[in-house]
Amino acid sequence: MSTPRLYHFSLSPFCRKVRLVLAEKKIEVELVEERYWEATPDHLRRNPSGKVPVLKMDGVFLSESHAICEYLEEKYPEPELIPHEIKARAEVRRLCFWFDDKFHHDVTKNLVYERVNKKLMRAGYPDGRAVKTGATQISSISITWHGCWTTAAGWRATV
Repeated sequence: MSTPRLYHFSLSPFCRKVRLVLAEKKIEVELVEERYWEATPDHLRRNPSGKVPVLKMDGVFLSESHAICEYLEEKYPEPELIPHEIKARAEVRRLCFWFDDKFHHDVTKNLVYERVNKKLMRAGYPDGRAVKTGATQISSISITWHGCWTTAAGWRATV
């Protein structure tokens, strides 16, 4: 069996989540930095939506971070990252979707898009107000909520 390959962008929180799950599960993976904004034919064949992450595993291409993480959880049940009890599973999924949405909207869009993507795509200069907003939000979201989630219910914070 060949080593799984993760097509990712290192600054993407969605890709980071998949890398964390792979690490927690101790799955070796080849990391391939994907310049997804260039929309190359190869990347669009892997994922027609043009997004990252994309995981090539078991001869198939998997996309969307939630789908990839759930695939890994089902294929490699140890260590358990999502509890067995149905209400706890629903809560983990709710928190994951909330965090992804909130972090993307409040932080990634304001910091990564403004400071990195605009430069890479030659799309102008960063909006200083957006950068300041993202920097402020990262503290309140990433530190406060992340700490609450991992200690309140004793859950791991990798998915």
